[in-house]
Amino acid sequence: MEKKIRIGMRGLGLLGFRIARAAQQSSDMEVAVGVVIPDKALDELLLRAAFHPQTRQALPRKMYLAVPRHIGRESNLVRQYNARQQIIRFEGVSQLCWRNECDCIVDTAYPAGKQDAVVQQYATFPGSIIVQDGAFPDGVLIAPPVIPVGGLQRGSGRLYRMADCILSGVVPLIHAFHETASEISLSLLTQYNGREPDYLIAERAGAVYVRQDVRERVKQDISILFPAIEVDVQSVVQIPSLLHYQGTLTAHLASGMSREDVLEVLARTPRVCLLPAGVSSTYPINLARSMCDSLPSILVFSDAVSTKKVVGKSIIRIIFAIYYRTAAVYSNLDAIRMLCNTDGQKTPIDIMRCTDTEAGF
Repeated sequence: MEKKIRIGMRGLGLLGFRIARAAQQSSDMEVAVGVVIPDKALDELLLRAAFHPQTRQALPRKMYLAVPRHIGRESNLVRQYNARQQIIRFEGVSQLCWRNECDCIVDTAYPAGKQDAVVQQYATFPGSIIVQDGAFPDGVLIAPPVIPVGGLQRGSGRLYRMADCILSGVVPLIHAFHETASEISLSLLTQYNGREPDYLIAERAGAVYVRQDVRERVKQDISILFPAIEVDVQSVVQIPSLLHYQGTLTAHLASGMSREDVLEVLARTPRVCLLPAGVSSTYPINLARSMCDSLPSILVFSDAVSTKKVVGKSIIRIIFAIYYRTAAVYSNLDAIRMLCNTDGQKTPIDIMRCTDTEAGF
């Protein structure tokens, strides 16, 4: 049996815990280290672990407590947290040496605590460090299966910035046709990601936000990943409380493709579920996920796939949905496997298929 990839997690909030849980369920990974701060999120994690076996199973093998100076002394907080519960035995983060414990670091808190000693160790860490989209503009953008030309380099303190949920869902679709695509256009409806007041009223819950800033970022990132393609992001509209993002992708292809050709390519694309004819809503998908979450995060409505032939090329249109809860999670696992693929025998597409298999798709 091959040696498992040892992952170090900094931050076990919503995204960090989902990544840790998915990694712990994989046959080739283990979350060896978790670094958390004593806050409300940690208290809620411990409460959930007290009654939920799956939460306990997802916890890292070793847990370290990072105590900001304004909160108190590390030794005191470690002692308090160990005395009040029996689920986790914490150690102080001053005892942690990343390079001895991990092959790869996933930091969901960065750039918070950027000057902390635990983050300063990144400069001498021999593996790769994966931070999330909120770390922009730090790090080399990675959106599996794509890394910018020259981006995949190993060395101490190599920082990679993961794609967000939008790119995690869009990039595999573009990549499926990138060899013949000359231009693409994209329209998106996503969940609102701005800060809301502490109270929610109907007028806020039903509000529509036109996000020019997000539109520019998406266009910029896609252009970095696919420099040979002309990119037009027509709009990004956001509303609160969406389980699935929705997108429309139009691509101009140099080669003529029939609708059947497009469907065949999509059926072979990792992380994509080609929905059967007759499915035109995410409602049945939501019902299916409520019973078992073993669906890929990118869902293409096959009835809405269309093609139009013009002189010397074809124009294809794809309407799809992105399940935001897992899109970035599985992309993180792809990135870990890509960056730790020391034998170099697997392509990024092979690695994405491996992630799909481990996830039960």
